Amino acid sequence: MRWARSGAITGGYANEEGLVAYAGRQAQLRKDLADCFEKM
Repeated sequence: MRWARSGAITGGYANEEGLVAYAGRQAQLRKDLADCFEKM
């Protein structure tokens, strides 16, 4: 939850940016996992 603390300090915009980046990383991880399982 680092992005929440830094966002609160630098303003709501940075917090939103961090949340979007975090969600994007999570989605990419899930996609990579799904690809791995399909290949097994």
